[in-house]
Amino acid sequence: MCFKICLIGCGDFAVQVHGSAHLSYARSHPRTELTACCDIDAGRAKAFAERFGYSRHYSDMEAMMDRERPDAVVVLVMPQVTTKVVSAVLSRGLPVFLEKPPGMNLKEIDDLIAISTTRMAPSQVGFNRRYMPLMQRARKILEADFAPIQQVNYNMIRYERNDPDFSITAIHAIDAAMFLADSPYRRVRLDYEALEGIDVSRWNVSLRGECESGTFVNIHIQPMAGYLSESFSVHGVGVSLLGEVLGPGLTANVGRLEHWVADKCIGEYSDAGLTKSVRRGVDGEFAAFCDAIRSGKTPTPSLEQCRRQVCLMEALRKRETGVIDFSALELSAPR
Repeated sequence: MCFKICLIGCGDFAVQVHGSAHLSYARSHPRTELTACCDIDAGRAKAFAERFGYSRHYSDMEAMMDRERPDAVVVLVMPQVTTKVVSAVLSRGLPVFLEKPPGMNLKEIDDLIAISTTRMAPSQVGFNRRYMPLMQRARKILEADFAPIQQVNYNMIRYERNDPDFSITAIHAIDAAMFLADSPYRRVRLDYEALEGIDVSRWNVSLRGECESGTFVNIHIQPMAGYLSESFSVHGVGVSLLGEVLGPGLTANVGRLEHWVADKCIGEYSDAGLTKSVRRGVDGEFAAFCDAIRSGKTPTPSLEQCRRQVCLMEALRKRETGVIDFSALELSAPR
């Protein structure tokens, strides 16, 4: 039997980021069917289907799910309506891949977790950095040839980001740093740097936290700098791992990783030669989701594994200050 995939949301983001990954997976995995895609703009759904190999297209997601009976659904809609759409999918007991953020606030993700648990419907959130070849290589080094991690530093630098809500992008840094630490946040302090003439939503922010493992994390987010860059460093006693995830500069297309021991670089990695979709982790995350559902395994990160990231995103949006202690917050988490 074919593994039937349906998609909801055929806008620019789906076209520019996800479409080629779906087509690539279907071509390389026998008995995979890109069954149907849906968008409230019927013309947009039709164009997406023709470009990326979906067999049929709809403008009504409920009609599509009723008729096609998919094995999994991908949701690529605007963040403000993600919860509504994903709730409709999970309520049918269908596995769902959803783009970040998985809810605009703690209540929204808790509502989704409750439905997912009740309906026993697995989920995966699209934090693509986890599936970048560079980040996957970093995790292998950290697991195999590294001392206990003392500190993770993560920098997200952008220019002219005039988004009214940059927290929706900043959550990527929050998740990526936690992924490198391989441990959930225990407590995090938020501090802001006011920028004269710049709206508060685009002020610089620093998050300083401690994970449950004892690893310390420092995240610096600067939306209005002079260039684009995203980088990290991980340190243990006598060992360090340095990574350039994106940039420097908008046109930079190569990620780099360096493994240092006792002030000597003992290993280097570059993702040069990979396609943009592979390099950015989009192919990897979609393949991981589909393979997990097909084999009966639990995809990752699930909604439950993203609750603390959403909590911090919401705090950034509200410009909350001080320390967020997750030991107290988790007492009210859905069971």
